[in-house]
Amino acid sequence: MAFNINEFQAQVARKGLAKNNLFLTRISLPNTLSYLEQDISTRELTFLCKSASIPGMNIDFAEFQPHGFGTHEKRPVDIKYGDLSLIFMVDSHFSTMKFFKKWMQSIINFNSYDGYQQADRQGKLPYHFAYKEDYAATIEILVYSGHDASYTYHYKFGNAFPIGIGQLDQSWENQGEVMTLPVGFAFDKFKADGVELGQVVQPNNGANGLLSYISAANGFAQAISQIDRPRNVQDAINQITNVTTVYNAL
Repeated sequence: MAFNINEFQAQVARKGLAKNNLFLTRISLPNTLSYLEQDISTRELTFLCKSASIPGMNIDFAEFQPHGFGTHEKRPVDIKYGDLSLIFMVDSHFSTMKFFKKWMQSIINFNSYDGYQQADRQGKLPYHFAYKEDYAATIEILVYSGHDASYTYHYKFGNAFPIGIGQLDQSWENQGEVMTLPVGFAFDKFKADGVELGQVVQPNNGANGLLSYISAANGFAQAISQIDRPRNVQDAINQITNVTTVYNAL
């Protein structure tokens, strides 16, 4: 089929082409991190995020030979995501830098300058770690269509937290340049437009034993995920008893 320039132009004109500068970033903090907004709000950070590098997706494969020899075949065994990278412009009060330094400190108290007995505002001594539920947030990135305002593409990263603040270069030669702060984020939940959702339908035949076991195992996993930090010894004993009861039901 010969290339037709008129057909190409018609297709482009019909839907348009997406542009990579029409986006915004939203950060939703847990209540335990609300103090981070004392210097700058997450809404202000939305306007200061100048760049977003959306991580790719890679499927890991295992190779095998179906007949013990000959051509190798690949089977999927895992899927991996990269880290989310955002670049923020720094305001003249340096509130952007303070925000992410405090967020990093909420994960691990890296301040040992004042001694190893000096705790942070959450009570952590130097190099003590926090619980993930206390520092993980949700980050959303909305990409807008330059052709049709009714269309957007939505990314959502759950349990996200900063894992690195990039190097900052200061130089007298950089007159007039805006200071920027690169921040890398890890996450363990990912959702994007185009990802389909459905329900597992239990078949009406006798081959439902595996599905029943998987359902029970899922209930056990949910019970584990709902465990809160024990407030005292008796609370810990009660939680262990509840998990044991669910496990025995498998």
